[in-house]
Parts: sequence; structure tokens; C-alpha cells
Amino acid sequence: MNFHTLKIDKIVQETPDAVSIRFEIPAHLASDYRFSAGQHLTVMTEINGKEERRAYSLCTPPYDPAPAITVKKVTGGKMSTWLCEKVSVGDHLSVMTPEGHFVVHPDHSLARSHYFFAAGSGITPVMSMITTILEEEPKSVCYLLYGNRNESSVIFKQKLDELSSRYSGQLEVTHVLSKPDKKPAGGLGGLLGRKTSDWKGLSGRIDNNKCLDFINSHPSVHAVQQYYVCGPGSFIETVITSLAGTGIDKKNIHKEYFNAGTQPAEKKSGLDHASIKVTLRGQTFEMEVPKGKTILDVLVDAKKDPPYSCTSGACSTCMAKVTDGKVSMDSCFALDDDEVEAGYILTCQAHPQTASVTLSYDV
Repeated sequence: MNFHTLKIDKIVQETPDAVSIRFEIPAHLASDYRFSAGQHLTVMTEINGKEERRAYSLCTPPYDPAPAITVKKVTGGKMSTWLCEKVSVGDHLSVMTPEGHFVVHPDHSLARSHYFFAAGSGITPVMSMITTILEEEPKSVCYLLYGNRNESSVIFKQKLDELSSRYSGQLEVTHVLSKPDKKPAGGLGGLLGRKTSDWKGLSGRIDNNKCLDFINSHPSVHAVQQYYVCGPGSFIETVITSLAGTGIDKKNIHKEYFNAGTQPAEKKSGLDHASIKVTLRGQTFEMEVPKGKTILDVLVDAKKDPPYSCTSGACSTCMAKVTDGKVSMDSCFALDDDEVEAGYILTCQAHPQTASVTLSYDV
């Protein structure tokens, strides 16, 4: 999990507020930047004198020699605004090697039904996953339910249309627009100020009924099904609730939050005094964790350069494994229940609950 300086090879304006940034990978770093479809890169830079880090999903398949991330400009987002407005082809960025557990591992011999649910920029890792499956798991099929605000906000619209045509029978895409574009109506309606839309697809937000209709209208043609959900927290919670209600095993549901969920996190404070023993990049050291501080806070303050990105519990870049002691977490959107049971934690959310805790990033 190291940062390297990469040159921007190409920038594509996907929508008015989203760009894809393609990197040139030097030959000596090719192995460092190998990735699985669905993983992300963390970009680090200094903005207004302060270090900023953000994770952005790779939109390209692993076999593409020039990986790319897609960035959607967020209101008030320092990094996303900077990347969308300030960087240019030929610039160099500090980029961490690939991370993330929201992935697919294609198998040429398998025949599976893959169901994808994406909203907004949540399409970014899904695009990498779908492209990879279509190419490397040809016996399988992919179904995508993709929600956006309006036609102009649909990232990868043309690419998805091309893939649907090229892989007819393997990929089916269903678009949902919450507020389709409207134009003045013709005739008397137009004179009265009425507006109409040319949109013929589904409208409104993706809710329980739309999820169930999507599943029912795309019955699986294979014995094995996998489900992938990516987007804002409220969207993910809606989809997962719908899927769980049909009896789908949660082990077959994979999710990646692009922000926190709808429920505010209950902040933990930890013990008044606790010590941690940390292994990071082959080195082991001990530190004290004051009450109210997270494990990541302490490591950053001590300039130990731990891996991290979002600091909201959504990306898993700061993941480590506890081998002794106990911790509590404010939020945990990026880890599955079985990972937590195995001792994995998000250090940006973790507070010691025993006098001593031993953990390792080198897992």
C-alpha cells in the first residue's frame, strides 16, 4: 500500500460534472498496479496547504494497460472539484496502489447470473466488473439496474449501449431517472407553460418495488447468482432490504458505499487509557490512544503514514486485523459481518475497548 507518482495520460469528460482520468503506468510499476475489477485508487494531494486523500474506483478492466478512475464533482468536495477542474493531461498525481474488497473474480469455466444495482457514480466499479465478466466469463449474464437524476447525468451511457449491443444476450441494462429532462410542450400546452419529457424508460427513485420488479423481470438462467450494490448509503440500504426480503443469502450480496448510510453513527469514546501494538510495513511499535481518538488518528498524529482515504468507514483503505484485545467502531460500511468476526477493523473508526490492543496492517 504505497504511493507512487503517476502521469495523467488522458482525461475524458463523461458528463458535465464527471471525468475519467487515465494513468500511464511505468513498466517497473506494472505489477504494483495490477488490480481486481471493482477495486479503487487513493489520490493524495495538497489543497490550500492541507493534505487531502480520496478513494476513486477504477472504471477500466484489469487487462487494460492504462487504468482509469472516474471522478464526479461533489458540492463542497475539495478533491473532486480539484480533479474535475484543475488537473490536465501530462500532470502527475500521487496515487496509492489498488485496494478494496468489492470485487469480482471471473472464471472462464463458470456460468453465473450477476445482478448489479448502481446509482450515480456508483456505476464506476460496476463498469469495471461488468466489462471484465463479459470478456472473461462468457457463459455468464449480467443484469444492471442503474439510477440517475436525468439523461445528462448518466455516466457511461454510450459505453453501456455499445456493450449491450456487442454482448446481446449477456448484458441487459435498465435505466431509471428520478427527474427526466423536460422541454416546453407543443401547441396550447406550451403556451400555458406546460412541459413534457421524451424519456420512455422508468422514472422515479429506485425503491423496493422497482428492485423487486427488476429481479422478477430478469429471472436467473443459471443456478448461481451474485448481487452487487454500489452508490449512496440510503440507496444501498433500500436495495439490500429488498433483496433480503426475497430470501437471498446475504453472503451473495456485495456492497460498496460511496458515502455513509442514513443512520448517524454513534460515536464511541474508548477507554481513558489504552495502548496499541501496531505492525505496519514490517515494523512494530507501541503507542497510547487517548480517549476520544481513533487508532488512525493516533498513527497519523505520530506521522507513521498509515494507509487511509475516506475516514468515514466507507472505503476499507485503513483496514487492519486485531489479533489481541477488543475495539469498537463508530461506523463500518466497508466490511462484511464475517470480516468483522475474523478480527478485521477500520482503524479510522476504531477505539480500544481493552487496556491493550494488538493489530496488524500487514495482512
